[in-house]
Amino acid sequence: MRRWGSFLRGSIDKYSTAILSFLKSEKNATMYSQLTTESAPVYEGADVNISALDDPFFENVYYTLDCVVPSLMITVINSIIDSKPAYYFIVRFRANTAEAYKYGWIMKFESRKQDNKGLGQFRLLKVATAYITPTYAGTSYTADNTSVTADDNSITVDNG
Repeated sequence: MRRWGSFLRGSIDKYSTAILSFLKSEKNATMYSQLTTESAPVYEGADVNISALDDPFFENVYYTLDCVVPSLMITVINSIIDSKPAYYFIVRFRANTAEAYKYGWIMKFESRKQDNKGLGQFRLLKVATAYITPTYAGTSYTADNTSVTADDNSITVDNG
């Protein structure tokens, strides 16, 4: 459970003062292990303070972002996510230049939606920016007043 702490804590971080209690196991309830980087063994059947889990990668908030998706953007996104799953990448976006950027892990990307006036759509899981520092993109593409930027680590959509 501790090895996946960043993922677990993202879903339950609002309960950071609570404890995850071990209820039962069909096997290995008394097992323990210790990585070379750990100062003490981790016991399988022990209760865990949620605040003791690793820092979360995400907050339990979804964003849905509709935007113009020119063919160049599809090519760039496909070339970026060709080597890794899409959820390894972050989209940086804002509704207009007066807003601060928001960040989300890509959960789903559709280049064109028939019922969405030809716009594409991102479904994003909010990045826990208190713990994760997104890297910024370096190349910019523009189409229909929507600037799209992409590099190996992030994709930026700037409407406005």
